[in-house]
Amino acid sequence: MITLLQFWVQTIQQSTALFLQLLREPFRLGDRPVERIPMILSYVAMISWLIRLVWVFIHSETAPLSFENIYPTYYSYSIYLFLPWNLFLAWLPFVFSRYLYPDQPGIFFWPILGIWLLFLPNAPYLMTDFIHFGASTHSTFFLELLTFTSFSAAGIALGSFSLFHIQYCFAKRFNVRYSWALIPFILLLSAIGIFVGRVIRFNSWDALTRPFNVLATCVEFLSNPTELRFFVIFSLVCFTFLFLCYLMVYLPRRKLIESGDL
Repeated sequence: MITLLQFWVQTIQQSTALFLQLLREPFRLGDRPVERIPMILSYVAMISWLIRLVWVFIHSETAPLSFENIYPTYYSYSIYLFLPWNLFLAWLPFVFSRYLYPDQPGIFFWPILGIWLLFLPNAPYLMTDFIHFGASTHSTFFLELLTFTSFSAAGIALGSFSLFHIQYCFAKRFNVRYSWALIPFILLLSAIGIFVGRVIRFNSWDALTRPFNVLATCVEFLSNPTELRFFVIFSLVCFTFLFLCYLMVYLPRRKLIESGDL
């Protein structure tokens, strides 16, 4: 147990040192530095998750302690192994957006934009992971609350900053008014994508690997009036929330888009 605990402590220490180094020398994607806010929130999310993982190992009654032994018991409810994976998926649209440029040839711009749009719902999707929230004891309540809140905030920040860069590309490629006309459309598609992922249980890549199956399943699901009503309410609530979150990113930085200097 001591060796395992030392491993996780060293992991946290090394990740903290790496994070502080990235803050001093900003990490770059393409030729642009990455915004600090998504990085900070992602770091807080992963550190809270690692602390929660250490907590599970320390308080586990399983002996010897190993992933093979604790995996069946704690997979969804204590270790939350899906959270780091979902955070990784949330970073994909952010990374894709950093490789879009306003003056990029259309043969590159539009395919990258399509891939970005396909994976964009993965970022705000993290906020729906709150359905797994359920601390078993009072001592872990605030730790688990911090974990889910930080992952949700990281996903929303990644999606919002990603969208901001896309709006900048459209504003410079076309005009500011045209770029704003796209925002509600993109956010509505994201809200629908969150519903398809959380409720109907499809992944982004399913739209590429089995598009007809996805379409047929969605049509069949929404043919039920009760499910259709839930779909409309869910999508509108998500759209409204995502739009408000995006405004929080856009308003302090609107001059960057208006001036075309990003």
